[in-house]
Amino acid sequence: MTDILSLDAEAALVRAASAGETTAFATGPAARAQAESAVRAAYRAAGLPGPERILWFGSPARATIAAAVLSGGAEAVAALTAAGLDALVTDVLTHLTTADVHEPGRPVRDLVRTRPWEEARTKAAAALGPAAWSRVWALTGGHLWPDVNRLTTQLRTAIGNQAAPDDLGADVGQAATGADPAIPMTAQPDPSAAEQRNGQPGPGTAEQRDGGTGQPGAEAAEQQTDEAGAGRRRQAPDDKAVEEAERLLRQATLDAVLGQHDAAWLSAFDGLDQLAATAARTLGEDQASLQGRAQSESEARAQHESSARAIHEGAARTWARAQAGDGARTRDGAQAGDGSQTRDGAQAGDGSQAGDGSQAWGGARAWGGSQASGEGRAARGGGKTEALEALAGVARAAGWWWPFERVVLMAERPVCLHRDDLGRLHRADGPAMAFPDGFALHAWHGMPVPSWFGETMTGLDAKRIAGERNAELRRAMVEHYGIDRYLAESGARPTHRDATGVLWRVDMPDDEPIVTVEVINATPEPDGTSRTYFLRVPPWVQTARQGVAWTFGLTEETYQPEQET
Repeated sequence: MTDILSLDAEAALVRAASAGETTAFATGPAARAQAESAVRAAYRAAGLPGPERILWFGSPARATIAAAVLSGGAEAVAALTAAGLDALVTDVLTHLTTADVHEPGRPVRDLVRTRPWEEARTKAAAALGPAAWSRVWALTGGHLWPDVNRLTTQLRTAIGNQAAPDDLGADVGQAATGADPAIPMTAQPDPSAAEQRNGQPGPGTAEQRDGGTGQPGAEAAEQQTDEAGAGRRRQAPDDKAVEEAERLLRQATLDAVLGQHDAAWLSAFDGLDQLAATAARTLGEDQASLQGRAQSESEARAQHESSARAIHEGAARTWARAQAGDGARTRDGAQAGDGSQTRDGAQAGDGSQAGDGSQAWGGARAWGGSQASGEGRAARGGGKTEALEALAGVARAAGWWWPFERVVLMAERPVCLHRDDLGRLHRADGPAMAFPDGFALHAWHGMPVPSWFGETMTGLDAKRIAGERNAELRRAMVEHYGIDRYLAESGARPTHRDATGVLWRVDMPDDEPIVTVEVINATPEPDGTSRTYFLRVPPWVQTARQGVAWTFGLTEETYQPEQET
């Protein structure tokens, strides 16, 4: 079994992961024809008749509502309407026929997505062995999945929060900018915060058959949004209705095939396919080389046999005249020396060829510089199935999709996607993730925030921060404003001083106090000055030394540095 992958193999897998990352976080219009063709291929691979209808929606939020309606029928429509989503439900229903709603067929996600994944994973693990498969996964799907999973989890949460009242964070993701996903994204502005602050869009017209692609103008959409938001504020749904709608929506998101976000785990098999293709090419070259060597050996053997016959005939003619011993030495020397050399050389050549061939087989397969037998099994067992190829085709072309027997719901990719250096959703001046129909997520370093939050960060002061009622938003404000600056302007008081530094404390309304240790870097800067740092510590810290010790995972008693740096 393969235990270690060669450096070349690991490099190839890293390249596959990079390509998968590009797909997973791609923005812009879906390649609809390519996506639909790949969906039909996925149905064929699963042994299913092709879907009768493929419907497109401007975001996974709209498509999720449609999926909930197809799965739950009239009961789902009633539940979503009771939760205040009547405008969105009405809009979605304009795209569905009576047959779609009443006879969509059963969901087939397990057949087109879950089963191919499980079969491919089992096949790869058996071919490579546990250790090598674990390494392959770590370099590809395991590397990409944390960031992708974080994004999809936030997306699912925002979709569920469509049913939440405005003051509970429904403006984390709103819909209604009037953007048209059929128009190139470069020709459309990002949805502004003002356009996404309130409510839900109004019902679609009879002409809006493209899942949110035939939206009214932005001004009309804003008016619909404001009216819908005002209506919800006048009569907010009860908690039970909201909870049931959230349950339906989040369940529907779990029934989705993740499209571009499936690229994370698909990258493992893309990488293995690249290795298998390289191995196959190298194997062909090796076989051609072996054939050429075999032909040369055959010609050399024929020439040797001809020379041996000539020597034998010459020896026979002089036998009578030569002494027995000399004749024997001549004959034996020619035959044994030449023959052994030729024979040994041929054997050595064959052996070296066999050895070179096995090494080329193992190295070219690059699934670990180990036994050729394991490499051979890996390569012969490699290759994505038709089902995986189809899933990869959809991933490269579209966002989430919901497969039913008769109907497939497909969602556009985002218009924009902004992340910080750690891969978390983040944007200060607009939505961190937005879709063509206006559904958007606002986030600050991964934390979901209201659409207005980014605007407030440009004019922050200590008074504004202290007045923020939401503790999580207030913490983000302090982080952005700078804790040292906030301490200086908020009336924070020093509570303890010692040789390690100064302990500061400022009380926060409805939240734990901010406690920090002010320390001075013992190593001077190039200009001779010393930098001051503020270390955030738990509120139970009573002394500066205790706070500094805590940052090292030590107690105050055990913190005894020989030299401060």
